[in-house]
Amino acid sequence: MGACVPVSDWLVRLAANLERCCKAALCVAFALMLAVGALQIAARYLFGTSLSWSEELLRYLHIWLVFLAIPLAYRYQRHISLNLLRERLGPTFDGVMQRVVDLLWLSVFGATCWFTVRLMSVAKFQITPGLGVRMDVVYAGILLGSLILLIFALAELIGERAEAGSES
Repeated sequence: MGACVPVSDWLVRLAANLERCCKAALCVAFALMLAVGALQIAARYLFGTSLSWSEELLRYLHIWLVFLAIPLAYRYQRHISLNLLRERLGPTFDGVMQRVVDLLWLSVFGATCWFTVRLMSVAKFQITPGLGVRMDVVYAGILLGSLILLIFALAELIGERAEAGSES
């Protein structure tokens, strides 16, 4: 029989794989946004016409791009933070403060997942005017990014606790 892999190891590996997927998806989304934006400009100024679907696609790609970038910002700790309290309390409370921040991220994006699922259940009946795509597909980017962030936060909490436990 195969060896049982600890949850922390599995979660850390899953987070690493999701990180690579996020980076690739962000590159594709950004390149697509750049290409569609350039195509729209060319169509408008060179041919005197406008693409009916380009602005809508750019808007929806932007939603996906933002919500796939948020988990990476969290993972690399590049999100906005207030360091005044951490500096005042010193390194003794640094680990505690990081756990509090991780728990806050979990709660905010847990709520985001919950409300996005509710929004998607209503939005599935709406069709975008330019692309003809169901709106729940558009909002799926919010849900996906939120779920990835939850996995990253759990990997931080569980993975670091496992590392701290193995050092002692």
